[in-house]
Amino acid sequence: MKHRLNLRGWGIALFIAWVFAVYAAFYWVQKPFTPETAWALVRAGLDIAAAAGMIILGAALGRRILVWLNLADLPPADLVWLAPALGLGGLGLFGLGLGLAGGWRRSLVYGLALLAALLLARDGLALARQLRGWRPRLAVGRWGRRYLALTLALTVSLALAPPTSWDGLFYHLTGPALYAAQGRIAPLDVNIPHLAFPSLMEMLFGFGLLLRGDVAAKLLHLAYGLLLAALVYRLSRRWQGRAVAGWSLLLLAAMPMAAVLAAWAYNDLALAFYQLAALYALLAWQETRQRGWLLAGGLLSGLALGLKYTAFPLPLVGLVYVLWQRRETRFLSLRAKQKRLRLQKNLVSYALLIGLAAAPWYLRNWAFTGNPVYPFLFDGQNWDGFRSAWYAHAGTGIGWDPLKILALPVTMTLGLRDVNYYDGRMGPLFLALAPALIWLIVQKLQRRKLANLQTFTLLSSFVAVHGLVWTLGVIQSRALF
Repeated sequence: MKHRLNLRGWGIALFIAWVFAVYAAFYWVQKPFTPETAWALVRAGLDIAAAAGMIILGAALGRRILVWLNLADLPPADLVWLAPALGLGGLGLFGLGLGLAGGWRRSLVYGLALLAALLLARDGLALARQLRGWRPRLAVGRWGRRYLALTLALTVSLALAPPTSWDGLFYHLTGPALYAAQGRIAPLDVNIPHLAFPSLMEMLFGFGLLLRGDVAAKLLHLAYGLLLAALVYRLSRRWQGRAVAGWSLLLLAAMPMAAVLAAWAYNDLALAFYQLAALYALLAWQETRQRGWLLAGGLLSGLALGLKYTAFPLPLVGLVYVLWQRRETRFLSLRAKQKRLRLQKNLVSYALLIGLAAAPWYLRNWAFTGNPVYPFLFDGQNWDGFRSAWYAHAGTGIGWDPLKILALPVTMTLGLRDVNYYDGRMGPLFLALAPALIWLIVQKLQRRKLANLQTFTLLSSFVAVHGLVWTLGVIQSRALF
């Protein structure tokens, strides 16, 4: 009996040893974790560190700008997006100046980054103290939080992969790479008209390339996606309530293009962020009468113009909105005259800051191509009327077909020619919920119960003007030229 137990014990021991031996042999040959895998993880960590370093540096610079604007004591819910917005915009403008001066060299950029970190350390620490202990409470429910976490995880995974997106490889990353190769920003021998577009995001991509590589550059656009999400939640929370804020955030995350574009080296989410941030600043100025908010709105509008030409409706709507605030001073009392003078001063300051933040890109184009809005409106280097006509020939728009124009919301949701896939996929929710939104607005307007009418007026005016301009471009691309 004892002999049988010993045999059984030895059998079990030999079986376990056999299993370990097979597993050891298998994974010795089929290695699940190679040195290359470890190095890939290290590279991903370095990419994240480089992008995070730029964002932290931008936030510190933004906090310094907020001190100048007398907005440094804002609530954490505003500081968390406003400081990086202004600071990253400032870094982009600095990148243009540095490149024009011939300073796009890796060693110099590293040195300047370290110097800036030392100079802005106090601002960064002050911002960290202000944000310490702040925890946003998202009113999205348990499943909403899980959905947001899963979406973010998938987006980060995609962002850490090498770039494959068309526009990113065509000019968003190619332009900065060419400038970095020659060490300066100067006219290039390549004939890519897109390189003359406003290039705020490309300057940040350039810093990402110089400090680390293309993945670090991509992560900067992901950061703007997160800033946009924070701003959408904050705007909805401030003027519509906590429940509306949660649904607004989920609606943004439900847009397929939000997660996809965030992982690409594009500038669309940065543009959406700066436009909404500028509108938020105007609303905050109207509510609090803090002049710093108005000045911030001017800077943010100018930064939006530094991303795409199509941002031009934003400052137009903003200027009209500021002028509209003068309606209270139509009576010629002494107090009203003083208030009118103050509003005129605000209007001039707002317009000047828009120009200050936007003008460098248009002056660059004027110097490089002879056309400040190259290649649109006027001819320029490597561009003439024939090329404009070719870009605007028949078939480049939907034309003035009333049915096609009325069907634009459906077309925008489903796609036009490449129905299987296109970058701007909105998802079905906006179109599906549009009737309910219209009904709700009409009901509340009839009952005079629409909360925060100023908020609704400004946002809807911007949507209407921007939508009209977009529709005109869709009808006939000749309108762009």
